Amino acid sequence: HFYRGVEVREHTGANSGYRSALLSAAAVPLDVVVLSNYEYSFPLAKVYRIMDLLAGEELEPMEEPAYDPSASGNEALREGLYAADDFSLAQVVKNGGNVVLRHEKISWIYLHTGGNRFECEENGSRIYLMDNGEIRRDTAAAFSIYRPVLEQTVPEKELSGWTGLYYSPELQTAYRLDFEDGRMTICHMKTGTIRFIKISENKFLAANRDNLALTLKSENGVRSFRMSTNRTRDLPFFKVEGYPWDGSNI
Repeated sequence: HFYRGVEVREHTGANSGYRSALLSAAAVPLDVVVLSNYEYSFPLAKVYRIMDLLAGEELEPMEEPAYDPSASGNEALREGLYAADDFSLAQVVKNGGNVVLRHEKISWIYLHTGGNRFECEENGSRIYLMDNGEIRRDTAAAFSIYRPVLEQTVPEKELSGWTGLYYSPELQTAYRLDFEDGRMTICHMKTGTIRFIKISENKFLAANRDNLALTLKSENGVRSFRMSTNRTRDLPFFKVEGYPWDGSNI
């Protein structure tokens, strides 16, 4: 893709407690690699910030969304859950005149820098409160739109027939789908239990994982869920009827 008028290639890697990112811009020329043993170090944002510092004069000006200097802070902000296009889910709350975005394990404080703009000193990103109630979050690499969502309860009648083992022919692995206190969960012996929040008809977002969404489907009597992440879309898992599961045989 292109960043500030220059074609770039990027790749990221991650494991438990580790993060890495590679950025290559042959036209500059410049290659940047960031390796970190801190889970919330955001190396992808940092490689772009390094590129800005080393080659900023050769790049086109960075585009920014509309900035309204007359806006008066976070008064119009609706607190609650917000979902991004990459299936990230965040809890947004007010903190005085500032804004806090809470993910599973960490909270980012965005300080009000004027108008509808807020900046996070720790990760270098900005958020803008848009007139339509959405939040735009800008990092050095890209931007995301967070839209307010309301958690929907899962009626008891919807649970019937959905619990059980679901198998992916492509990944050759399985998850156990269940419901706890009106929330859907999936469990795997390596990932543990992932809890989901229902945001629309048959659509669920992970509450304790980033970038994970599930959609329930029933076609021709076959139940399945489709898993989507920031790298995968609609990966099918099909229900296996009558299969005993104790968490150790997948």
